[in-house]
Amino acid sequence: IQDNRRNGIRTSRFASHLNVIDVWLYNNATRDPANPKLLADGNLYFLGSDDCWILHCTAERTFGHGFKVGDDARNVTLEWSVAREVGYWKGFPFKAYYGSSATAIDFPNDQGDSDGDGIPDRGWNAVIRYNMVRTSLYYGVQLRRCPNFSFHHNEVSDACKFDDVDMSRKGVDRRQVAIINEDTWGEVYGNIIRDPGAK
Repeated sequence: IQDNRRNGIRTSRFASHLNVIDVWLYNNATRDPANPKLLADGNLYFLGSDDCWILHCTAERTFGHGFKVGDDARNVTLEWSVAREVGYWKGFPFKAYYGSSATAIDFPNDQGDSDGDGIPDRGWNAVIRYNMVRTSLYYGVQLRRCPNFSFHHNEVSDACKFDDVDMSRKGVDRRQVAIINEDTWGEVYGNIIRDPGAK
């Protein structure tokens, strides 16, 4: 899926048991100043989709996130996939045009109630393993309100990469590679982290 102006793949919050396998997502979103809302989107969004599997996918060059799994998405496994040049477009850092907090692998839940069940969103039981993150404008990985996650045997390099990073945005720091926020617990082991904050 190349040169798409919004998301490469975006699921419904009511979807479940939906797998995306062997998909290459490249140059998704746009740098059109007349359409700034398009710039916040990214390659693969699993928003609210439960019991899903993302396998052997590459999310490359997007102004938004590489892989975004949130809004109450539970029991999602992301493995053997690659996210690279996230928040990056043809050699230009995104911040040169618009503010962004593009993250290569993002599992966000923002205390909303996206599915209307009266329970704040929580991304239970995320499994993130055997993936590679290379060159991300902001964090390589973010987990927010994801109880019982497992993050292991991933390789993350060149996160928070560029000189244009807005250090005041969401507490970002060039040296931060992985962010594990409130109401989040689980296991982190067997990963490789290289060149955090490298220029």
